[in-house]
Amino acid sequence: METRILTPVPPIGRVCPQGSFSYPVGFGGEDFGTLMIRYNVPFDSMQAANPNMSASPLDAGQFVCIPQNGINPICSNGSYTIPTGESLGSLPAQLGGDIYSILRANPTLRPSEFTGGVTICRP
Repeated sequence: METRILTPVPPIGRVCPQGSFSYPVGFGGEDFGTLMIRYNVPFDSMQAANPNMSASPLDAGQFVCIPQNGINPICSNGSYTIPTGESLGSLPAQLGGDIYSILRANPTLRPSEFTGGVTICRP
């Protein structure tokens, strides 16, 4: 019988305080200011969710905690309501970009939540 050693897989993203979500920085040059505008979050809330992080430009691939504060994100490129029968896999053909840019534009949604009738932010 073969013996296998299982190693734990680290969590994707960052563990954030309750009431916030982990946002993957998609490109260099994003900073707290751009994220505060996009998600309509005050600076002190952003700083409290990321106490050891500089507000200066963030690095691509870095994860930032975004407080939800019960406020919907502001869609800088407009919104799109997914038609019935569509899913995340079919959206790049409708919206342009790729699946990852769509996920980055909608960080509070799980891939399974991209279904007909849901309004999302365009990438």
